[in-house]
Amino acid sequence: KATDAQGAVGSATVAFMVTGVNDAPTLSTPTTINLDDTYATDSFASTFGLLSGTDVDHDTTLTYGIDGPNVVTGGSYTYSGTTFDISRTGIYGTLHVKSSNGAYLYVPDNAVVNAVNVAKSETFTVTTSDGSLSASTTLTVNIAGVQDSSTGTYTPGDVSINLGSYGKLISPVHVDG
Repeated sequence: KATDAQGAVGSATVAFMVTGVNDAPTLSTPTTINLDDTYATDSFASTFGLLSGTDVDHDTTLTYGIDGPNVVTGGSYTYSGTTFDISRTGIYGTLHVKSSNGAYLYVPDNAVVNAVNVAKSETFTVTTSDGSLSASTTLTVNIAGVQDSSTGTYTPGDVSINLGSYGKLISPVHVDG
């Protein structure tokens, strides 16, 4: 309703049409996984976490996944009562994700991690989707590798060593290769 300088009153009806659009979800970067190798032969614990995705659109159900080569879907790896249905094996271990809620589990390959003798890392691209749009971020695994102790075996008894034409003794075997 409006009134002009002479006191005349007028009114009009105004209609607004608001058309919603699908906004892309967002995905927080997961905490970096750190594996610390020691001089001994270690056993590394699996790391469990939860991917955190959000979408401003109401009534949106998000799904989670892994992007990249050699992703296996439809699997059924179970750990502590949680069944993971997507996985990808990296250089130093396997990442498992439950697509319905973003739970993830990184399972290190103990033999491969123990063989690392310098700092290394690997990354996985994790995703979330609202069915139309998606977001991705990086999950990083850092490995603090060290030169492991030498190992060898000795069995008492007759031992024959061929020193070869140069007369050099064979080197001990290292876990790190």
